[in-house]
Amino acid sequence: MVQIQPAGTFPVAGTMACLPGRMLLDTTDRDEVTAVIGELLCEHQLLVDGPAAQFHAQVRDCVVGDLRLAHFNYGTAFTVKSQPLGRYVVNFTINGVSRVRHGRASAVAGSGQAMALSPRDESELTFMPETDVLSLVVPKQALEEHFRRLSGIGSGEIVFEPRIGADAAHLLRSLIGAALRVSDGGLFDMPEAISWQMRDAILTAMLLELRHDHRELLTSLRGSEAKRLCDAATSVMRRNLASPASIPKIAAELGVSERSLQVTFRHELHITPSARFKQLRLEAVHDALLRLRPEDSTVTQVAADVGGFFHLGRFAREYLAMFGEHPSATLHRQGS
Repeated sequence: MVQIQPAGTFPVAGTMACLPGRMLLDTTDRDEVTAVIGELLCEHQLLVDGPAAQFHAQVRDCVVGDLRLAHFNYGTAFTVKSQPLGRYVVNFTINGVSRVRHGRASAVAGSGQAMALSPRDESELTFMPETDVLSLVVPKQALEEHFRRLSGIGSGEIVFEPRIGADAAHLLRSLIGAALRVSDGGLFDMPEAISWQMRDAILTAMLLELRHDHRELLTSLRGSEAKRLCDAATSVMRRNLASPASIPKIAAELGVSERSLQVTFRHELHITPSARFKQLRLEAVHDALLRLRPEDSTVTQVAADVGGFFHLGRFAREYLAMFGEHPSATLHRQGS
């Protein structure tokens, strides 16, 4: 078994005011806890290690975009044994001590320390009686899609080292704390734009600051001249999603020939600039449809205003091919 030293610490003074405020669970019924947390995280076995009479589960939660923050305190020592999570989880130990066995790795996190869990492996987490934990729950697709947007390439599953260093833990906790303060612990809804911007900042910090098996790829891509040209072109594209500029115009703005831009995109991203531009526009529409309610907008309006799509039939076919569902289904999913 790989032994991992205690995770890095981050300041905890004052953090108790920056925790989720909406009560999700307040019960002594272990079956209820298992069912509710099973939906939040995954199916698991809950073993109470301390006095059963002291078991009193209190779980508060809130959302940031499609991320979930949950604050756990069970009142006594307990162990959770779970199948593969199917999502990414970062646990911040607010008080006490938590121990984790995750696949072949193990880690210990005391007060102010943090650890990361990946989707693939089974886990066993043990908490002391005084332990309370703040969990950041990240959908698998959300993080892997964010990696693709940062790097321009697909990642597949990302595997994190359980141990989180002090600086990375502090940065990530600060971003989470900011989101909690803006929403008063989730008791007030943040404006959608702010919520999703904070969500993106948290995912970016996870990918750039935490140690994982794709981190060197991100580092090497940032150092490539060709990658920098692709990034610059992508930035121009993002500024013109609703009024798509031509590829020759983008090349001219960057001071390179259209051919150079075409060759660089094909070599670095294995895609043409125009195809990448269309991807970005479709992604922007997809994100907007997820965040809007059907009564507030229409697919036609969002497609035109956000992605610059005015041929609805062609747009719908391209959207279906990319996301596996019709745009109207995405819009109504938010309203369901």
